[in-house]
Amino acid sequence: MGQYNKFIRVTPNRNNIFFKIMFIAAMEQFDPELIKLRYGLTFRKLLDRNIEQHNRNKSNNFDDPMLVHSLGGLSSLTGLRKATLSEIFAGKTFPSGKSIFLIIEGLGSTFKIFGEYFDSITERELFLYKKDIDKESTMVSK
Repeated sequence: MGQYNKFIRVTPNRNNIFFKIMFIAAMEQFDPELIKLRYGLTFRKLLDRNIEQHNRNKSNNFDDPMLVHSLGGLSSLTGLRKATLSEIFAGKTFPSGKSIFLIIEGLGSTFKIFGEYFDSITERELFLYKKDIDKESTMVSK
């Protein structure tokens, strides 16, 4: 441990604090609530991509019946309840492996694209998504 102190220029006391902060930051990455939100936001982005495509198609007087652009349509295609999809998209529940597969396929995407979206989400995006979800929940409960 002492051999690395000269590289990061910390004293032994600061070294302990540094590693505690790094440990906490690492644990936050595995926070179940953040992981659920990340799944939800990733699926939301994939659905939004489809909605944008649907709107472009519509403006060009083109209808693609295979393009899923709503939770209702995704529910019909996958056999997953709309309420279940809503909970997954809102980051309130962990999707099962089967659900992940069905949603990705239903949205006409791939695991590669899903992974790229999943990995590109920032903490700020998660914070804003959570804020939007909480705002919607408050509006529904009133």
